[in-house]
Amino acid sequence: MEAPDGSSGVSVTIVLVIAALALTVVARFVSDGKDVARIRPSLPATVGLIVTTIIVAALALKFGQAHYRLALASGLTVGALAIYAAEVLGGLVAPIGVAVVASTLLHFLPPNAIAEGQFALLTGLAIGVVTLTGRISLTTAIVGTTLVAADFFGAGHKNVPASIDSGSLLGLSALLGMIAVKLLPAKVDWVRPIGVAILIAAAGFVLAKRIDAAPLANAVGLGAITALVLNWLAPDDERDVLRLVIAGIIAVSMATVAYSFYRVAGVSAALVAMLTILFAAGNKTAVLTASTVFGIVLIRLLQKADSGYTTSLDIGQHFILLGVFLGVVVPLLPLDKAMPAKWKESVNSSLWFLLLVSACVFVEVMLGHRGVTGFVAGLGISGIVSALRAEQSLVPIAIAPGLVGVHVFCLDRFENWTNFSRDEKVKFFIIAGVITIAMAGVIALLSRPAKKEVAA
Repeated sequence: MEAPDGSSGVSVTIVLVIAALALTVVARFVSDGKDVARIRPSLPATVGLIVTTIIVAALALKFGQAHYRLALASGLTVGALAIYAAEVLGGLVAPIGVAVVASTLLHFLPPNAIAEGQFALLTGLAIGVVTLTGRISLTTAIVGTTLVAADFFGAGHKNVPASIDSGSLLGLSALLGMIAVKLLPAKVDWVRPIGVAILIAAAGFVLAKRIDAAPLANAVGLGAITALVLNWLAPDDERDVLRLVIAGIIAVSMATVAYSFYRVAGVSAALVAMLTILFAAGNKTAVLTASTVFGIVLIRLLQKADSGYTTSLDIGQHFILLGVFLGVVVPLLPLDKAMPAKWKESVNSSLWFLLLVSACVFVEVMLGHRGVTGFVAGLGISGIVSALRAEQSLVPIAIAPGLVGVHVFCLDRFENWTNFSRDEKVKFFIIAGVITIAMAGVIALLSRPAKKEVAA
């Protein structure tokens, strides 16, 4: 894997983590207040989270490269714990703080292992989302991914120590802004996203000065302005298809311009600004319309992890289309699950995640680099599909980064599998099909409602 070099230094990381923790506590007890609904994860859900994390970590440690084992275990554990912490804390602002803490903690890893830990973190976040099936923590998973991407691409674009803190610093500024605007009277709700936009744009300017990269400030400012436009064009629960499509086009156009400013580091930084502002506005619909940009960033993460995915973009074959289709559909499969309240539901959630992992392995082996590229592109589109449903959900784009993390692990360890002969692929298809059908059968049995006793 091509990993960016550089480290912000332990002292800077300690300061950032302490600041994020302090602001998260303030958000929990001041901004979110006592009236915000909080749903503490049930015991079966908690055990399911722990067991699934242990299983995935054991697989990663067994098949992963020896010098990356600490990073893999750390990323998976931090990601899963972040989701649990967000569910326990609840509220609207505290989950953003948890995301900042989680992404910044990985800076304690050795510089050459941070990238591996970041991809593992994405998978850990997805484990938490699927096994707990919470709703509050979806914000943590989505924002956490954008912060990791901004840190990753920031370090890769400009090799100076401070650049790896790009996402963390923007996240902290957004968190501070959300805490400040929550103190405003309810009658001026419309001012809140504007206030956060001003603060995060200012943070982008300071960050650009700090790393001597003026175009980065332009990208962050553009992301902030785009967020305000999307918040107006696609208000929460908007059902006008035309408005949603136009919002999606605006988001993609923003990514194009941000790329011209500061390459993919500019796109990821602009995405941090855009999503945090939209979350501050409480606009889930607008967040979903921006999922295409989310998908673009995920594709670039995949390309940075392995150059084979970059060259595959030039080959237009049906594997890409199949990958796109699967990428759209797979994140929608566990969409309507409820948080496990019973042991069999906890087992069901764990099986769902393993089934999602199986889908990633299938695409990797059967469709190769081209299919995986299409699959990741489809993950971004799945958010638009979710926005058009009667009951909108952030689940697709919350678990999408975790699926990318699975692909990155597969390409590191099982790259030779993509070179299977036709007969070997047929054999793999049969074995994988039998396992998938068996898992789907168990999930179906566990999902059946209990029979009601008929009164005599």
